Amino acid sequence: FRSNLCDSTDCQVYGGYDRESINTNKAVDNTLGIVIKYNGEIINAMYHSNSGGYTEDCENVWGGTIPYLKGVNDEFSLDAPNANWKTVLTGEDIKNKLNNIGVDIGDIVSIEPMARTESGRVTSLKIMGTKGEHTLEKDKIRQVLGYSEVKSNLFQVSCTGDKLDNNIYVIDGTTGRTSSTKAQNTYAINGDEKRILTSRGMYKRVLTANGHSEIKNEDNSTGNQFVIKGKGYGHGVGMSQW
Repeated sequence: FRSNLCDSTDCQVYGGYDRESINTNKAVDNTLGIVIKYNGEIINAMYHSNSGGYTEDCENVWGGTIPYLKGVNDEFSLDAPNANWKTVLTGEDIKNKLNNIGVDIGDIVSIEPMARTESGRVTSLKIMGTKGEHTLEKDKIRQVLGYSEVKSNLFQVSCTGDKLDNNIYVIDGTTGRTSSTKAQNTYAINGDEKRILTSRGMYKRVLTANGHSEIKNEDNSTGNQFVIKGKGYGHGVGMSQW
């Protein structure tokens, strides 16, 4: 026995006999034997729930160029469900999600989209923690952060409860020049020459009992929350369910 149906999103969603109607049965009957082809071959008829206003090139999601899976304007999706959405993830949420894939970069300090497609979708997301950083690429972003939480890669990120937007001023040890930089891009070096993120808290130099100078961290972080505002639902490739 060979079935033309599978239990993945490729064949989503048949609700059973009780959900059939005159209109759906008519649509099936009227399209019997009709297929879509490109260069004589049946196409891979990808679809998504909502494009957020612009569909996406296939290669920006999974790789591989397919001529008929190219991004186009999609004004029809703008009034459909999930045209706009918002989710809030705490630093602890993201830390746990990364731990689930074997990545430990400590407490989460910042999230920064590093690259976007022409449609505005994020293809590279850098997550910085107190022990390092990790970059999620393309579909891996939603896979790790949660498909139902981050509904599409067409999003913006903002952070609350931190001091990451503060400018700090540093002196170049070679030239002696002073320049401005962001706290999340700056590190302190401890005695073992290990880097410590300065945005984790305030650092001060203290004099110990034996007369040695040490740099100590006064942790005043408040627990970051990352507000992700996006458009659309799904990968955005191909046709719209709506």
